[in-house]
Amino acid sequence: MKFSKNLIEQAIKGSDISGLSISEQIEHWASIGSMVEANPDLPYDFIKAVLDSDRDACLEEYRYS
Repeated sequence: MKFSKNLIEQAIKGSDISGLSISEQIEHWASIGSMVEANPDLPYDFIKAVLDSDRDACLEEYRYS
């Protein structure tokens, strides 16, 4: 798959801020775009929070006390 130089540069900057790899950053943006198209009435902040919480849940196992 080929990406434009501009997209790669933006992904590098975005990954520096988010802590994601470059490919994870592009996947994150694609997920946001997909959710926005499927749910145009949901606010961006809500969609981003859902995606961020889902990513965090995958990284950390919850343990019951």
